[in-house]
Amino acid sequence: MFKAFFIIIAFTCFIFVDHKIIDIKQMEDATITVEVKGNGAKNGLYSLEKYSTINDLIKIVEMKEDADLSSYNLQQPLKSMDIITINLISEFPKVSINSANLDELCTLDGIKEKTAQKIIDYRNNNGPFQSLEELMEVPGIGEAKYNKLKDKICL
Repeated sequence: MFKAFFIIIAFTCFIFVDHKIIDIKQMEDATITVEVKGNGAKNGLYSLEKYSTINDLIKIVEMKEDADLSSYNLQQPLKSMDIITINLISEFPKVSINSANLDELCTLDGIKEKTAQKIIDYRNNNGPFQSLEELMEVPGIGEAKYNKLKDKICL
């Protein structure tokens, strides 16, 4: 009786289990497509190996001599459909949100001492910012304030 029950369960499982053969080689060869735009590099779509980083992308993109990469973490992994904007280095030096002190942060429009201290506290508690957009996680910096700052800051 138990043997018959076991056979019925095993047969039912066999019928309902998806028996696709996984092609490991196809999984290894997977690529991602990333768009590059801006006036600091040759615009277009680029195909990279899965798990590539911004640094890997930079190696294959035709960059202008004065391309500004300061706002990117070069080790950041890319995913398909990412859009990377490369602009030219501006005439005005940018403020590093990862290393600027209180006074330097206060030179940014709309950043007073209290908000500057929150930026410093955030990076002390969470480590360096990995992207400029992460600045919006600091209390007091919403999307509107970030949009005013993004061209004046770097990592």
